Amino acid sequence: MTPLLWAVIAGAGAAGAVLRHELTTRADDGLTALHLINVAGAGLLGLLLAAAPGATVAGAGAAGVLGAFTSFSTWVVQARGRPPVRDLALPMAAAIVAAMLGTLAGRALGGTP
Repeated sequence: MTPLLWAVIAGAGAAGAVLRHELTTRADDGLTALHLINVAGAGLLGLLLAAAPGATVAGAGAAGVLGAFTSFSTWVVQARGRPPVRDLALPMAAAIVAAMLGTLAGRALGGTP
């Protein structure tokens, strides 16, 4: 990977983290906002990786904007002590389904078979 690509990924990651921070701190319920962010990010990553496979796209998407936009570690820490089905199991299942649907959509758009 070139230094320029590293810089692009780092800048994209910073942008994704700032966007996540802004959305979660401005929301009435930061944990619910984080659930929605993680589900949307998982779906978009599935779409991106299936529609345009390749090291550059995967690196920029996963380690860049969407990798920093989603935050499963923050989600697990914030969900401690809350109802496990509502705040752990359901959001994880929703993110997995979103990633699968995103992948199917990416394939339908002419990506990987």
